[in-house]
Amino acid sequence: MRFLSSFEKHRFKSHTKTTLLAKLSLAIYLATVSPLPVYMTSVITSSTRAAALETATFYNLLFTMVCTSILAHPILMALKIVFHFVKRWILTKRAKTQEDLQSAQTPPKFKYEDSYSDHVVYIMIAVSFCGLFPVAIYIVLLGLIVSYFVDKFASKY
Repeated sequence: MRFLSSFEKHRFKSHTKTTLLAKLSLAIYLATVSPLPVYMTSVITSSTRAAALETATFYNLLFTMVCTSILAHPILMALKIVFHFVKRWILTKRAKTQEDLQSAQTPPKFKYEDSYSDHVVYIMIAVSFCGLFPVAIYIVLLGLIVSYFVDKFASKY
């Protein structure tokens, strides 16, 4: 995504990060929503649009799309935390020098931009699909709560 911002001339680095955050959020949202038009065009060719919206396959697709997009970030962050503790435990035992021990103890850097863009995408998904799938609001709320605690713990260690 950096090549999209490389031609822009911003006065401050924070302005560049802000535009990158908006572009990243839009790209994640479009990647999440992209299976929906493909499904709709395939169903519209075979039947009417009203019948396509009333099928269980459509709501199953919405549920799967919302749940996977909401739960992907907290699960990946939690696995990253667990992986760091396992890696630290293994590398601490094998450390021969002080530099090896310090490199084993340093946690990975937490990127606030990725976390914020994921939260913006969650809200965009909730607003987009709440009319068709009202449970999406509660799923997004649960995802935001879980993501808050995972990000809070990931930024502290």
